[in-house]
Amino acid sequence: MKRRNFTCMAMASTCFGAPKQEARIITVNGPIPTNQLGCALTHEHILVDFSGADSPAVKYDPADVVARAVPHMRELKSYGVKTLMECTPRYIGRNVRLLRRISKESGMQIITNTGYYGARNGAFIPEYDKSKSAEELAAIWLAEIRNGIDGTDIFPGFIKIGVNPGLLNELDRKLVRAAAITSKESGLSIHSHTGGSPEAGFEQIQILKEEGVSPRSWVWVHAQGV
Repeated sequence: MKRRNFTCMAMASTCFGAPKQEARIITVNGPIPTNQLGCALTHEHILVDFSGADSPAVKYDPADVVARAVPHMRELKSYGVKTLMECTPRYIGRNVRLLRRISKESGMQIITNTGYYGARNGAFIPEYDKSKSAEELAAIWLAEIRNGIDGTDIFPGFIKIGVNPGLLNELDRKLVRAAAITSKESGLSIHSHTGGSPEAGFEQIQILKEEGVSPRSWVWVHAQGV
């Protein structure tokens, strides 16, 4: 993958029709020039909560998470890794305040995301969101890109979705189309948890083309399984 596939085409503050400026990458600590990306891991998870979107959140001690995660981040830096793309979306444990703290204490550049994880038949999407249209889902994600995540000044640097293996179901197709709308509007790339399923991968590419989004803006997560 070329580096430009993982960059935002404009700063969050200059998207949506404002004059174009030099491309930036959006980290949890703010935008950086693209030439500062360095060696990047494009699909990682620091903390994941698989209890389900409609279940009470798993309780954890943020200090314990920091204590466990920071040594791993520092070890990655010792191997020459400079940036980590944290692919945990909303409803499966995304915590951007925690990511910022880990980034500052470890020195690792961390990029967070907007989007939903629809794999496992949508268990990690709230029921009230499953009935929304692709346009309505895109509006939710674009609001985070414009305004920040969870009331913070932390912005997503890419779009993360997850689909089921095999042919896409109705919810999968809606998520892909919502991601395409969001990408076209914001310039952010799409990272899709697709698994070892060529059918799901190629069908997503077709939807992107229908929405006028280049496959260059799409990262096939778990493509090594095909």
